[in-house]
Order: sequence, then C-alpha cells, then structure tokens
Amino acid sequence: DFNLVQFEIIIHPDWHRQGYGLETLRGLLAFAFDGLRARRVVASCDARNRAAKELLLKAGFRPESKCIDDRFVRGHWVSTLGCAMLRLEYEKADLQIVGDEVRSV
Repeated sequence: DFNLVQFEIIIHPDWHRQGYGLETLRGLLAFAFDGLRARRVVASCDARNRAAKELLLKAGFRPESKCIDDRFVRGHWVSTLGCAMLRLEYEKADLQIVGDEVRSV
C-alpha cells in the first residue's frame, strides 16, 4: 500500500475542453486508490489556470493550499494551488462520469 500518490497531467492545447483531462484524472484516481491502495492523492496546478482548477474540482479533489510565488516560470513568480483527496473521500463520494461531468450516485 502507498501512503501518498502525486501526479501531474499536461494536455496539449489542441485537446483541451474535450473531456480527456477528466477521463485521465478519473483513471488515475481509480488506479491510485483501487490499484495502489493509496491513502491520499494530491495534485497541483498554477493558481492562475482556471480550467485546471475547475478540472481538479470536477474530478472530486478539494482545494487544500495555495503557495504564493513558489515557482519561477518564464521570468515570473507564480503561485500554486494544491488539491487533495483521501481514500475515504473517494470511497464515500461514489463518483461516476456522466458525459463530461462527475456526479455522485
């Protein structure tokens, strides 16, 4: 069993807003919790990236932290939004994908 799993996904702009991100996150969560038996999964994104934040929330993550000016990207300091999900939350949520949305059943 793993205590913590962390991952990052990057999707080419040509494939944005087509459901691939959500499908990928749901597959990674299933693998982390069901396959690896992780206790906790964390993911982060650039705090300015609204689409990434919405994707993480749609997949069932909850916001947990915001690190101010913690990364230097292309000549600028940027902040990072940290999100997480516990195995207990994953199991209780009983989430399923309906179209491009995740819904509780």
